[in-house]
Amino acid sequence: MAGYVGDGPAVAAAGGGPVLRGEASQQRLEVVQLVKQSVRHDIPLQRHDPSPGSQPQLTCSLHALISQEGRTVKETEVTARRTQAQRRAATRQALIDSGRALFAQQGFAGVGREEIVARAGVTRGAMYHYFPSKEDLFQAVYETVEQDLLQAVAEAASADTDPVSQLRLGTEAFLRSAATEEIRRISLIDAPAVLSKRTRRQLDEQYGLGLVREALTAVHAAGRLRVGPPAVLAPLLLAAMHEAATQIADGAAAAQIIATVDDLIGHITAPP
Repeated sequence: MAGYVGDGPAVAAAGGGPVLRGEASQQRLEVVQLVKQSVRHDIPLQRHDPSPGSQPQLTCSLHALISQEGRTVKETEVTARRTQAQRRAATRQALIDSGRALFAQQGFAGVGREEIVARAGVTRGAMYHYFPSKEDLFQAVYETVEQDLLQAVAEAASADTDPVSQLRLGTEAFLRSAATEEIRRISLIDAPAVLSKRTRRQLDEQYGLGLVREALTAVHAAGRLRVGPPAVLAPLLLAAMHEAATQIADGAAAAQIIATVDDLIGHITAPP
């Protein structure tokens, strides 16, 4: 058959001239080498003819294609991992948001797990995956509430540059927040009952106590602290602030409580 390299002495080449059996074998060998060079990057090219239709240029194209496919696969894997991490973070945040709203409305004891997962739009198994118990979810909610409260207090204090004024402004912002249902329910009523004393102390150190100590340290650095070192005074002042906030949450006149605490700050600090 024409064009087939078989037992005959010669066949018709693509260009019309005869090709001997040995030459055809050499062509097959070059094709095999080309494929090997395309797959194995450690085999150097024998020729690099710059002509557009040359075999080495095809080899380079195959190299580029293989490399591009490898990069695409890796990028896809990274994107998939990132997307999965984002989905997990979104699920966890949905549970925290759901618990925060329900705990503020109904209190810890009045909220069931089914209500939490239904509002979050997730399964009960997802809740157990991120929060093995309702208490674990409450702690995450409490920390989120404390973080937001501290940010609000810090923003209120930053309205003035005087350290004593900053202490007063921050304290007032904290006490006024006690009138909100979220702070009253989650931070002042349920937190002492749900969280262990050790956990509350650790969280106080991380959030409220740290901020009060920082404020008193600034007052002390300005030479205007009349009573004790900041490390000793901070937990005492924070305890007074918590008691004042609890009274406000229980219905006491907020203006009177705030004025009393402000007067206390006036006694432990000195004028400029």
